[in-house]
Amino acid sequence: MTSQQISKLSAALAAISTALVAATLLLNVLCWFNPDIAQQYGLRFGMPEGAAARWHVDLASLAGWQLFGAAAISSIPLTALAAAFWCSRGLFHAFSRGAYFSEHTAELMSRIARYIALWVGLSLVSEPALSMWLTATAPAGGHVVSLSLGSPDLVALYLAGCLAVIAHVLRAGVAVEQENQQFI
Repeated sequence: MTSQQISKLSAALAAISTALVAATLLLNVLCWFNPDIAQQYGLRFGMPEGAAARWHVDLASLAGWQLFGAAAISSIPLTALAAAFWCSRGLFHAFSRGAYFSEHTAELMSRIARYIALWVGLSLVSEPALSMWLTATAPAGGHVVSLSLGSPDLVALYLAGCLAVIAHVLRAGVAVEQENQQFI
């Protein structure tokens, strides 16, 4: 791939990353307030897959305060994911300008890794809060506290770890390059 192709692809990925920041949070709210649309298109942003059925919750019959609360609770981890997308936007902008190896790109990659790990951690915490919130008005015996860690969470943590290592190697390479520049 030529540097011009990398630049064009990086610019496109920066634009996609910008769109993902807004789409992540907006689609989450849409899913809560229009559960039929979410089900029709298979969207499940802030709700664990199959959770409504497992928790015996009819999303269409929830009170407004429950929907607002559920949207807020489920938006907390998605905010970390949106931050990762925002950092990837900056990273791809730097790549589109030809700044492949710099302290700035290493820092952005490191931030992406941290935000992805934070997203997984916040998802683990928000699921029990969400399950308690949505079943708060259930009759006795119908309250649920749910916690799960699935394959997508493990993959995300693995990728976050890979990005963190790559960022560290990139940062070390930048330091060596700067040291070599002093001798020239």
